[in-house]
Amino acid sequence: MTPRGVDPGPDSPRSVRSMLAALTVAGKVNVVAMLVIAAGAALQLLGGDTSTPAARSAAIFSLAGVGLVVAGRRLWGPVTGVVIPLFLLVSGLAVSAGRDNLNDPESGMVLVGVLVQYTGVIVALVAGLAALRERRARAQTD
Repeated sequence: MTPRGVDPGPDSPRSVRSMLAALTVAGKVNVVAMLVIAAGAALQLLGGDTSTPAARSAAIFSLAGVGLVVAGRRLWGPVTGVVIPLFLLVSGLAVSAGRDNLNDPESGMVLVGVLVQYTGVIVALVAGLAALRERRARAQTD
């Protein structure tokens, strides 16, 4: 444990930089895409979407997922990077308010937020699957 105010350095096993450096390219894309999901949810909320708690939930789940993917060791990081986008995709399409936001072009910023959010979900899901595949391939060679 380092004293307060002392930078542990980039090579410290607990530094964020070293955790990000340990991620594969697909893992980094997955993290960025989950941040895009949170940004889309924020746009949706700023646009005045109060009809569904899905935007708040998407922001919370995606930011928690970022933390778990970055700090996750072994298999948990990539699995989280697949499970959270898949959950957000299924739940977003299952909720009628989510579909209504896509069908209403006059909702402006809400529509933009939903489109950004779904773009992030699809990219995060594909990148998460690629990261999971890379992790499994690396585990088999070790």
